[in-house]
Amino acid sequence: EAARSAIDCLFGRNATGYCYLTGFGTRKVMHPHHRISAADGIGDPLPGLLAGGANAGKQDAASV
Repeated sequence: EAARSAIDCLFGRNATGYCYLTGFGTRKVMHPHHRISAADGIGDPLPGLLAGGANAGKQDAASV
């Protein structure tokens, strides 16, 4: 049951409703700290990246 709960949380059954894996769900991570995804000119990040969790804003300076 603990494993199912953890997986459910990753896929959006959490307080924010966001899926923490890129490329999945309707409320998904769009701006992970990932240089390749930021620099490739494609709007969506690479699928399958795991976000660290919900943050109020960017925690790092990013320039592309």
